[in-house]
Amino acid sequence: TATGSTDKDPKFASTFIWATAGDSAAAGHGNLFDQSYTAVMGASVTEAFASLGVDFQSKNYAHGGYTSGPELALCMEAVYGPDLDVLAYDFSLTEGADSVHHAALWGDRAGVHPTAPILFLMGSRQERQWTEFLRHEGMGLGAILMDRNGIQDIRQRLPDSSQVENPEDELPDALRYYRCADTIEGVKRCNDMLRFNLCEAKVLGELCTLHKYKTDETCEGNVRFQETWHPGWKDHNLKGRLLGYFVLDALEEALVQLDEYRSPEPGAEVALDDRSWTGILDYLYAETGADVATFLQSTPSFDSWPSEDDKNTLLEVGPSILFRKPAICHTALLPAQTRYDGIMTTSGKRMDPKYGFQEGDRKQLIAPPDDGILPLAYDANDRQTCPALEIDHKDFFLVKEGWGFLGQIVP
Repeated sequence: TATGSTDKDPKFASTFIWATAGDSAAAGHGNLFDQSYTAVMGASVTEAFASLGVDFQSKNYAHGGYTSGPELALCMEAVYGPDLDVLAYDFSLTEGADSVHHAALWGDRAGVHPTAPILFLMGSRQERQWTEFLRHEGMGLGAILMDRNGIQDIRQRLPDSSQVENPEDELPDALRYYRCADTIEGVKRCNDMLRFNLCEAKVLGELCTLHKYKTDETCEGNVRFQETWHPGWKDHNLKGRLLGYFVLDALEEALVQLDEYRSPEPGAEVALDDRSWTGILDYLYAETGADVATFLQSTPSFDSWPSEDDKNTLLEVGPSILFRKPAICHTALLPAQTRYDGIMTTSGKRMDPKYGFQEGDRKQLIAPPDDGILPLAYDANDRQTCPALEIDHKDFFLVKEGWGFLGQIVP
């Protein structure tokens, strides 16, 4: 899972691509990359899709410390790739009610993405972001919610390790020391904005705190970002399994629907003249095309923009330019599909996001470029020593005084 290249494997008839966009909690900071909920979800469903000839790709392309807009929204195709079926939106740490305008921009940019992916919100029904996504659903896009309040209800139904006589023998690894009294992974709500209002429960949750992360067997030495506001591997596992069940349930519904198209009962809702697989595919493409056309004919809304100055600026520029027109992005961010596919570096080599892409040079060691090209750089302090951890990094293009004129090839 979490593959960088979107090349179609020859042993599969097609691909289904899920990409997760989000902040450090979504990225899985503090955990092994393969422990993130996106990786767990992918591992849960891959075999089922493969049995149908479909290559399910789960891409965890979340970025620590980032909001969804404007950069990520405008660079959606460059960062998340040109082929997406589902684009998950999980910015719970970095965005609140005052960031709903980012969700508005995100929805519109998803609508003009080459494959117009389904918007999947990791949030709650009370959030204005969900209201914004529902508005886009009415404009022709797909929108799905995974309600965090429902997840919390599930958490509270799980065994309380502090009340289990012998957790080591009585509970499986994924549930052992996950819930301690009223805490999850030893964390409780608090009034500390520096910790995103998530603090350590030092008495009731101590046992769960000690077992929150599971990186020692893979990574030696210090592992950064193991903070109270970052979920541990058990919470990622729960979310990943729940998402996997949802995806498999949707897959089953799709198979039932296909069977109904092929062999309809009397009075079927959809009357198809051609019930061959090709005829059904043409019908589904036509339905998708109609939805996209409905979206493109709609009018961008910027009512959620926070200030009148912003709204006036948008009116001067023209909302359709920002919301609906194609964007060219030349980003140094990791993860980004244009870097993995060799587009940003112009190498044309498609590589692996964890172990085999062109990194650029350490900023401290870069000499003046002799080819006149603005060099790709990274800060070694941004990297952890263990390669099994997070893959998101804020790389950049570097220019120094005295280097003269430099250029870039875009995109």
